[in-house]
Amino acid sequence: MKKPLIFLLVLISSCSNSDRRENVAAVSDNPKPRSYYEKSSCDETGYISHNKAATNHSHAQDYTPIKRDVASAKRTIASISEMKSMVASQKCPDLSRDELIVLRESADRFDGSFVNPLDFEKNDDGFQAYIDASGVIDKFSAEEMIRPHRPGTARACGYKKGLLPPRCRWVSGAVQGLLAGKMRAVINDGDPYGPKRITLRNWWRPKCYNEKVGGAGSSDHIQARGFDLDFSSPKDRATAQRYLCEVYKRENFSLQVGIGCQTLHIGMGSPKRMAKFGPDGSRFWTYGSLQKCAIKRLPDDDCWKVNRRGHKRVHTFEKSYSGGL
Repeated sequence: MKKPLIFLLVLISSCSNSDRRENVAAVSDNPKPRSYYEKSSCDETGYISHNKAATNHSHAQDYTPIKRDVASAKRTIASISEMKSMVASQKCPDLSRDELIVLRESADRFDGSFVNPLDFEKNDDGFQAYIDASGVIDKFSAEEMIRPHRPGTARACGYKKGLLPPRCRWVSGAVQGLLAGKMRAVINDGDPYGPKRITLRNWWRPKCYNEKVGGAGSSDHIQARGFDLDFSSPKDRATAQRYLCEVYKRENFSLQVGIGCQTLHIGMGSPKRMAKFGPDGSRFWTYGSLQKCAIKRLPDDDCWKVNRRGHKRVHTFEKSYSGGL
């Protein structure tokens, strides 16, 4: 029974525009502008159009028109015990019950679903179906999540197509994608289909690839626990950064943030627990580009704090901490 449903999910996700695999779905009260559909292989209802764009689509001849239905992409919510069984059978011995709880709560916090990756094929299309079912839908595609930032380096490490991690790492990627989608809506004044883009790079970096690109030996990218997101302007980055502050203040959770002038590293669920980090594993750091940036934070962003010993907190009310940017 699994394969036909997987096929349906892949089929449903086939509507895409010319510059990215961005599906038309009723995931927002803000519809895409008419100009989008004029350049797309999808019409306003989410059906594949029988036009030149659709004819040139790589899968157009294989699929019949079907309406993009978010509800159809949802799966039964997985339990923590089910996920622990999945982890035991995969290549993620460090993925703890505590981290799975953080990911489950975060999926709910960002209006997604906590879904078992083992219900999906271990390939690119299976991963696309998985993030659709998790609720990422059209915010970010599987293709851009697994695309290596340096293709030549990936090939040298034996990855000829993309950097697709073991399925036990997919949960983290889906939750990170949900959060990135929220930030995309925030920088567009609530419209996730607005003109301001976020470019996603560097999700999973296997050890060979991480070493060759100069990544830290303890980088969370090695366990697919973080994204790097590039923004069009420092203000967009600062706006998304303020959103992270607001979310964290409402309910503390294991959030990791690296801040640059037009870049944010976003991670969740890292198992690192040190005195210099928050008790929930949350932490932040800055990149050199931020020091020369005209905007380090927006005036009403009161997070990113540090004390005299250099210990950092995303946010705390402890008087020994003050602004750290």
